[in-house]
Amino acid sequence: MVRSAVLGASPDDASHRRETHEAGQAPTFPSARLAPISSDMNSPAAQTDRHPLAVQHPELDDASIRLLVETFYGRAREDALIGPIFNRAVADWDEHIDRISDFWSSMFLKTGRYNGAPMRPHLALSLQGAHFDRWLQLFEATARELFAPDLADLFIIRARRIADSFEMGIASTRGELMRPRHSV
Repeated sequence: MVRSAVLGASPDDASHRRETHEAGQAPTFPSARLAPISSDMNSPAAQTDRHPLAVQHPELDDASIRLLVETFYGRAREDALIGPIFNRAVADWDEHIDRISDFWSSMFLKTGRYNGAPMRPHLALSLQGAHFDRWLQLFEATARELFAPDLADLFIIRARRIADSFEMGIASTRGELMRPRHSV
């Protein structure tokens, strides 16, 4: 019930979803109220084939996410600083590209295809602040090259939060406390 109030849906919307679920029917969702708040991020008509909480942007789909991931990792693999780390850690690049594409698709399109624990593999690497900085430089440049500024910003904001989370998580395993450096 709190979720309905927070999202702007009425209690009747929540009870309707509950009733249809109990009757074995697919629930319906209030469409516009669950779309992203910024009208700049919405296409003129919401993309009806998407989850109601998915980012509604005309440039965003699984193909564009995969292009971002492939382009970024193509650059990262060749990079003098982070390339050697990736190339030692990733045995199967096709599988890695698929997995990371699923990660971003689950995040923005709400596909639910990613079910991993992304922190664990990163803990095994000897990552330092400079590695996260370079990862972000390459990722941000790639996102800005491929997408309109508003969509690139969505990827960049999320990538900065991820970098901070990983960096702080790794520091905590060393007994260190660290503040976020990228998403503040």
